[in-house]
Amino acid sequence: MHMTGPIGIWKQKIPVAGSGSYGSIKRPITAAQWSGLCGYAPDYLWECQESSGNLLPTIGTSATLTKNSTGQSYQLSVTNWFTKWVGTTLASAHGWASPSNLFTLHNTSLFVLVYFCLTNSDGSVRSMVNLRSGDDLNIRARNSNPGIQMVINGSAANTASVYENATPTPHAMAFIYDRSTSLWRTRSDLQQGTGTYAAMANASRTFGIGQMGAEQNAAGARYNLIVAWKGANAEAMTARGGAGLGGTQLLTDLGWI
Repeated sequence: MHMTGPIGIWKQKIPVAGSGSYGSIKRPITAAQWSGLCGYAPDYLWECQESSGNLLPTIGTSATLTKNSTGQSYQLSVTNWFTKWVGTTLASAHGWASPSNLFTLHNTSLFVLVYFCLTNSDGSVRSMVNLRSGDDLNIRARNSNPGIQMVINGSAANTASVYENATPTPHAMAFIYDRSTSLWRTRSDLQQGTGTYAAMANASRTFGIGQMGAEQNAAGARYNLIVAWKGANAEAMTARGGAGLGGTQLLTDLGWI
């Protein structure tokens, strides 16, 4: 069951912290809905509503996120959300990964939005969202609080906090690569962080969630929506609201902040 907003955008009924009432989070799923919300249709969108197997794009082509093991969870429920979630088990090899040439960085900007829920953590760093090929981006569940951090090229010097405390409730995170500055930015519904990496190789990259390649095993997490803009569309999304504020503007438009 879905609820529709005044311009036909799907909404989710969620608790408003501390208020005892409910608010609505927008969940656009078509190119027209995204264009109506922010002016730019995404290049790729994964709804994560499958009951088994791979995660198929509903916007974009040649972008299937292929399951890398067995045991991933599907059709999971989260309180007050009308759509379902897919999930990875803590410390497992669970994950889904794109073709190896989905994104090419260094000469192409990227803007990605993820709706997720961190369900549990342990004493180790665990993998959530990845871009891989030599120098890479890894969004990890940290081993404290629990929290989440962004790590660029595996370097502690290029690490930024994304969440100080990610409780087991739904959250949204935007992460952005600006090719003109070689700057990574993140913005969540809780806080923002910035990490830099001076020069990323001009290489194709695999995108995925959960465990990928040599990265740490998966976090205990659920995923509900993944959306990506690249190239000129990503740069336009990044510029919305002012220089470097595109993530904040998008999460505001969607009702997260």
